[in-house]
Amino acid sequence: DGVITQYNSVKWVRSYNDVGDFEIEMPLDKHLFSIINTNTVIYNKEVNEACFVLNKRVLNDNEGNEIFYITGKSMSHILSSRITTYVGTATISSIVTSLLNNNFIKATNTKRNIPNFAIETVNITHDPEISIKYENVDVLTIITEITQQYNIGFKVTYDMKNKKFLFKLYKGAEKNTVVFSY
Repeated sequence: DGVITQYNSVKWVRSYNDVGDFEIEMPLDKHLFSIINTNTVIYNKEVNEACFVLNKRVLNDNEGNEIFYITGKSMSHILSSRITTYVGTATISSIVTSLLNNNFIKATNTKRNIPNFAIETVNITHDPEISIKYENVDVLTIITEITQQYNIGFKVTYDMKNKKFLFKLYKGAEKNTVVFSY
C-alpha cells in the first residue's frame, strides 16, 4: 500500500451518467511508481471515491525534475469490460439490473462474474418501460445511453474496507459533470 502525500496537481472528474476520470501529477516517488500499475485502485479521500489507474508515465519538467503522471477512469469503467446483447421491453431499473446480473453477478458463464460486485441501490421514482435493442455492445455503453436519455445517474463505487464494487442507479440533483482540481 502507498499514500500519495505530495502532488503538484490533482484533477478528479465526476459524472452523473458517464464514466469520470482523474489525473495526478507529482514528483517521482520510486516506491509509488513501483506499486502503482494498470488497474491499481486509487482512492481519493477528499471526495470519497476511487478510480482505476489506466496509465502511468514519468517525464522531465523544464528544470529536469522527474514528474510522475497517473491517469485513469472511475470505477464505472468496469462496466465496459463485458460485451453483451440485450433485446427487450422492461423498466429502466429492470434492464439495468438484468444487465448487471447477467454479466457481472450471476452470469451463466461463471468466469464472467466479478467477485464482490453488487447492486447497492436502484433508486429512481420515475421508472419508465422502454424497448431497446443492442447487439454485441459493452454494458457501459448501454447503461450510459439509457441513463443519459432519461436523465438518470449511475455510478460504481468501491468499498475499500470490504473490497466490493457497488453499483448505484439514482435520480438526483447532480446532473452535470463536476471537476475537482487541487
